Amino acid sequence: MTGNLVGNERYLFDTNILINAKNNYYHPDIVPAFWQWVMDGHKQGCFYSIDKVSNELKKGDETDYLQQFALNHQSMFLSSNDISCIAEYAKLQTWVNTVWTQKKNLNKTSKAIEVFASETNADAFLVAYAKAHSFIIVTNETSDLQCQTNVKIPDAANYCGVEVINLYQLLLAHSHNNFQFK
Repeated sequence: MTGNLVGNERYLFDTNILINAKNNYYHPDIVPAFWQWVMDGHKQGCFYSIDKVSNELKKGDETDYLQQFALNHQSMFLSSNDISCIAEYAKLQTWVNTVWTQKKNLNKTSKAIEVFASETNADAFLVAYAKAHSFIIVTNETSDLQCQTNVKIPDAANYCGVEVINLYQLLLAHSHNNFQFK
């Protein structure tokens, strides 16, 4: 992780960034400036996510802010169905099957591999897209190679050589003290 981000970086938001922001820190009714900052970053060509994240956001109640956000800001969610992304996705699946089958609890790890390979789970596609198109991933997840119940985005990203940061690192790099995009 880097703490000194400036320049032409492009970022992919993990689902948990948007969900945690809405539910915990930056509820749209209380801190609408945060959501405007996200859209300003998108308009500047910096902030994106992928279609799989959009699909995860749309699973909620139709009155939920994030479902409406995904529907109203479709240009923010890039299609993960391109050949370079799929090629990186295949490499990730080979890695996860090789590394994770060596873990001790095969019942738990088999489920983790299955979830990571699922076409409805955004995580592997997020990492694959970031690798294929030179994005930095923004997630609240932290590395945990000992975890047997799920594959962590930072671990998969590390395997691929993709940088991962958290929301606060992104805010430090691209926000003034009033959520104005910089």
